[in-house]
Amino acid sequence: MPAPTPANQNGPKPRVYLALEGGGAKGFAHVGALRAIEHHTEIEGMAGASAGAVVAALKSAGFTADDLINTKTRTTLLDWLKERDVVMRDATQFFGRLGWWRVRSLRAAFRLARGGGRSTVVILTATAVLSIGAAALLGPILAMAAAGVWLAVVFRAGRGLLSGLSSAGRFRTILDSALKLKLRGSLDGEAVTFAEMAAAGCTPLKVVATDLTAGRLRLFSAEDTPDIAVCDAVTASVCLPIVFSIWSFPLVDEGADHAFLDGGLVSNLPAWPFDEERTIDQRAVTLAVEIAEPEGASATSITRFNWPIAALRTSIFGASVLNKRAIGRLETLVLPSALGVLQFDAKLDAVVADVENAARAAEARLVKRVVHDPWTLREAAEAARRLTGWTLEQLPEVTRPRPDRSPRVRAAIAMFENADHRKTLKLSPCVGFEGDSDEEIVLPIEGSLVGKAWKDRVALFQALPFARELDLPGVQNDLRRRLIWKDMTWSLAIPILAGEGAGQGTPILAVVLDGDHILPDDVESFRSVLGQLAVAIQENVLDIAQEIG
Repeated sequence: MPAPTPANQNGPKPRVYLALEGGGAKGFAHVGALRAIEHHTEIEGMAGASAGAVVAALKSAGFTADDLINTKTRTTLLDWLKERDVVMRDATQFFGRLGWWRVRSLRAAFRLARGGGRSTVVILTATAVLSIGAAALLGPILAMAAAGVWLAVVFRAGRGLLSGLSSAGRFRTILDSALKLKLRGSLDGEAVTFAEMAAAGCTPLKVVATDLTAGRLRLFSAEDTPDIAVCDAVTASVCLPIVFSIWSFPLVDEGADHAFLDGGLVSNLPAWPFDEERTIDQRAVTLAVEIAEPEGASATSITRFNWPIAALRTSIFGASVLNKRAIGRLETLVLPSALGVLQFDAKLDAVVADVENAARAAEARLVKRVVHDPWTLREAAEAARRLTGWTLEQLPEVTRPRPDRSPRVRAAIAMFENADHRKTLKLSPCVGFEGDSDEEIVLPIEGSLVGKAWKDRVALFQALPFARELDLPGVQNDLRRRLIWKDMTWSLAIPILAGEGAGQGTPILAVVLDGDHILPDDVESFRSVLGQLAVAIQENVLDIAQEIG
């Protein structure tokens, strides 16, 4: 059976806040992910660093994934710009002819160092020593001259690397041209600012850069930096050390120039900038789009020669664990990419293949985690609610009739909200809550019925009066207790375990049922009925839970 799509679920598309990781030329893969995301979700906001900031800015301005790279027609944004008299042959022109030659030389040097490692260092050192030694045979003055030449070469190369191999000015011009043409239809006027994009109704955009002057992360957005040119913010974010020179421009509120480098140095996968919006819109999802390291890259053997590069890679890409500690639900799309970080001269065939591979990977993960799984869990909760309600209707002797209305049964799925959460469970999805204040509440494992069922790995039932130790005790739960449904008279928590045998395995999720039935003084008959229901629900939901994983 094919995975359901928003269209056949008869509901709105999931709302997402998108975070795009940096990665140089690997960022072409973001276009493939964007194609799937556009189809299945509503994008409420976009944040990015480095290459991710470029794609985020263009998408925010109104460009679609197919506008950026259309794999069917094999046209790109550069073709669109060329039709409007902004001529650029390929991405290498961002660097200029000399700059690109330097970047290619650096790329070749990296390959040589990675392939030769220690032997490369030994050969270069031996060459220097032998040349100085040969000169020494002809006299001390020639030896000193030879040593001076080598020192000058090393100094010049080092200074060149530290100052950057290319200016990002050409990139800034092209990006601003694209934004102007999309938003204004002409190239006239000053650069497009964050305020202008917000006034035009563009998707909210947030860009991360490293502010060297202030010594901290700088977040550009319509709220914080409305008068800053978007092209300046994105250019600052893409200035990878060594590859690009430092990018400087004045901040409006301070006047003085600030120097910036690549945003990936401080937050390469910024999943946190929309935390405040996620606090307001708690049903939205933070979608973090990562670019996978090549297979085996994470298992590199560390030596005295390659540890600086490994340390830099870890400081940038390893920080994604911290950067993804966003508020609320977070899903990650990991994209494959066969391109190198500096492979801006990749042929169109290779770029198209990267985009297609990323689109397939994103489609599969996105449909499963953001579309199919929530729909499946809601169906499971609804089935458990209907089964419980129908069973209790058939056994009126286990409850007392309500004089005012029919009793209600509610159901919810309890799970860890994020992969790094271990102390709380969130009830979501919820069915039958009818606007109750505890819908999608987050419950502590310590001090709640569902938490105890989770820890003990057994279904647990309680009826009024609820046990004090399971009724959200302590001052830390004061506000949470006020949200709990006041008419609840009973509750049942059923952990769903991955493993064989009763009480074995690890909980995947829990089904939580409750109701407002009027119970007799002796609730054992009611407890017995719910105990049998718990067994049936466990068996039916287990298959769903294992499918979801």
